[in-house]
Amino acid sequence: HSFVTLTNFMLSNTFFNFQEFPLFITLFHSSQQQFYTKERSWILHVILHGLDGVLDAKIVQKKRILETLM
Repeated sequence: HSFVTLTNFMLSNTFFNFQEFPLFITLFHSSQQQFYTKERSWILHVILHGLDGVLDAKIVQKKRILETLM
C-alpha cells in the first residue's frame, strides 16, 4: 500500500517542494488498518533521519509536525 501511495504521488508531480512534507498526513493517519503501523513507522523514520540542521527543524516546526505527533 505504501509503495502504491508513494508511486502515485511521485508520478503525479513534475517537481518536489522540499519545503513541504508530502504525504505526511496520508501516511501518518493511514486508514488502512493492516498498513497503519508500517506507514506511520516509515514516515516517522524518514522525518527522523531526514532532519539535518536548523532549516529542516524550522520546516518541521512550520508544518506543525511535532504538534501532530503529540
